[in-house]
Amino acid sequence: MRKKIILFSLLVLITGCATIPPVQQVIQSEETFLVPYDAVWDPIQSFFATGVTSVESTDKEIGLLTTKEFTVPYEGFKYRSKYVDCGELAGLTVYRKMIGKYDIFISKLEGKKVSVKADANYRAALYSGTEFKGWVTCQSRGYIEKLLFDDLRAKLKDYKEAVPQDQTIEVEAVQKPEVTQPQTRVVSTCVHILPPFRNDVFDKLAGSRPQ
Repeated sequence: MRKKIILFSLLVLITGCATIPPVQQVIQSEETFLVPYDAVWDPIQSFFATGVTSVESTDKEIGLLTTKEFTVPYEGFKYRSKYVDCGELAGLTVYRKMIGKYDIFISKLEGKKVSVKADANYRAALYSGTEFKGWVTCQSRGYIEKLLFDDLRAKLKDYKEAVPQDQTIEVEAVQKPEVTQPQTRVVSTCVHILPPFRNDVFDKLAGSRPQ
């Protein structure tokens, strides 16, 4: 019985089944920006063009931008990388190569908002000696995602939508309400001014009357 246990343990080590799986990473893979839909495409493409990979295809109709596959940089014989976690191997198995690729999903939201989601696809080539055993799915550590969103925030923070020169803005004229002035009633007053009374004229008129 003891020999069977030892043989089983050796078999596990040789085949590499006793591996430590990659840690499930908690990363930010999506962010919302207060800009129009078309404003994020060029900044995303320029970001990947200056990094470890470049853009392979874009499709604005479905909102998908895909990068080319790239070889993941690593440190040391155990393929430790700040980009990705592929777990720890045991036995005689090793990773010979790690490959990465990103699908960037861009979605329109209400109120001139746009959502950018980075979907990482990492895998490592598993070997036992010189024999290829298959591909192992790895977990992103969020390194490229952070760089991408930091870059987009910096480029889009002062974004202002340009207005074409031949575009005229129609402003609806607002008619001011008529102000009715209160009517003033004018009353015409006639004043008769009599001349001063004269006694001599009265006596003359009185003398001329018939007796």
